[in-house]
Amino acid sequence: MSITIDDTDPSIGWTCCWEAAGPNLQSPAFNHTATGAKNAGATALVTFTGTRITVYGTITGPGANTPMSAYTLDDSPLSTPFRYPPGPPPNNLYRQQLFESPTLPYGTHKLNVTDMTTTDTGLWLDYFVVTTGMDANTGTSISSARSMPQLTESTGTTQARSNSWIIAVSVVGGGCALLAALALVIYIARRRWLKQSEVQVTQTAEPFPVQQSLQNVGWFLESPYRFSGIHRKGNPDIPQTSSVQRSYDLSTSNRTEPQICDFEDQPPMYTKHRIS
Repeated sequence: MSITIDDTDPSIGWTCCWEAAGPNLQSPAFNHTATGAKNAGATALVTFTGTRITVYGTITGPGANTPMSAYTLDDSPLSTPFRYPPGPPPNNLYRQQLFESPTLPYGTHKLNVTDMTTTDTGLWLDYFVVTTGMDANTGTSISSARSMPQLTESTGTTQARSNSWIIAVSVVGGGCALLAALALVIYIARRRWLKQSEVQVTQTAEPFPVQQSLQNVGWFLESPYRFSGIHRKGNPDIPQTSSVQRSYDLSTSNRTEPQICDFEDQPPMYTKHRIS
């Protein structure tokens, strides 16, 4: 990508005796203008940003001497005075290339042009073309574009790592949320099961009906052996006697002697009988 700087551009610094010609619509010069030096030693300073600069001018017609100029780039002389063309042309020559710099590192540079012509017809400058080193499609410098793949690769790697980290955190977070939900479901189900078990135990706490219990109590009161608590076995018509005497040591504060209890009137503890 390149840009054109006309001789009328205010960024050009002119020193000592330059004359502007134009605009003349009949002139084939760029923008119909040109600037010529009146005296040898006149200089023009052009500051540009890019990788190369080319100088264009006008060569005057027959009878004039060929212009001669010297160029200094970034305060360093580039070559001996430059003469173009070798001899005087038959007619005026417009938009002629007078000088082209070598390829430079991309950046800001300064070109100093000095008129070395010793005749009345001096150096006429028309315009300057600067190669900016920028891509015409993207507007980025060529040096920057060359380094872009590495920057893009690094950026892509960083982005991939960032995406991997986000995915890992999402998976772990999702797993923890799932485990928490499962634990909550188990806890609720267990509480419901415990409540149902308590209700069942409360409902089945009485194993025997009340009516049956009362019948058993009535039978016990009507039994002739209700005091002994022993159910007589065998033939009830056979008299049963017992002369067993048992002593019980009922040690209390008021009784120190063994007490003798007679159980003659009580039914025996055990009854032996034959089965005929």
